Amino acid sequence: MRMVSPTGFDGIAALIPKYMGPGLMTNLSDVSSLRREELSACKTNGGLYILRRREGYSLLTFLIKSGPVPELPGTVVTELVARPGDRGEAAELFESAGYHKLLRRVRLTRPAGAADGPGKAVYKASPSELSEVDRLLRSCFDPVTGCLPSKDELSLDLAEGKVFAVSVANGLAGVLRASGRREIRQLCVGEPYRGRGIAGALVEAFLAENGNGRCSVWTGSENAAALAVYKKHGFSADGYTSTVFIKR
Repeated sequence: MRMVSPTGFDGIAALIPKYMGPGLMTNLSDVSSLRREELSACKTNGGLYILRRREGYSLLTFLIKSGPVPELPGTVVTELVARPGDRGEAAELFESAGYHKLLRRVRLTRPAGAADGPGKAVYKASPSELSEVDRLLRSCFDPVTGCLPSKDELSLDLAEGKVFAVSVANGLAGVLRASGRREIRQLCVGEPYRGRGIAGALVEAFLAENGNGRCSVWTGSENAAALAVYKKHGFSADGYTSTVFIKR
């Protein structure tokens, strides 16, 4: 194995095509998502392992043609998506390398179709609310499994109008962070404000912005409250699942 550390986005992106082809196992969906990250990488004959630095751990993006998974520095977290009919080869590779299951998620998809408009005052959060939005997200999601954005990512999302919010006299009550027009990334409501329909209003605002088109969301398979909100608004499981693995 050889660590390539750090080469930056351009250097690592140039390595990716060398691993593409039949039989590839990967959790990389969008190369451009790596652009604003602090990156290092490990090359082996059978794979490319890209580490994105987070506070206290590294988030692993992988392109594997053959195992084994090499030993990587520090605490490493990765997520494996399983499509319907997958045989689980990637999961076996990571488990044999000492990774442990931390969380299971399911993907819910909503077909195109009309939805009720938001019943509460939902607005687009502004860049000036960066600290408040970040604080609410971090109070509601696990820092390792929550897929939380960096401050730079969140700042850009706010500037691009991807964060919906409901506020009360004391500050933000709930936020929904979208990825473009087709995916919900995070939805959260502060604990004192739950049970008031705020989550539903945020989803309805997102759907309206989306033109009530087809969209999706990943959520914890045991998160009953989130599952109930999404199913109420027309989302249903589409057969895709994912598992978050960790190795310390």
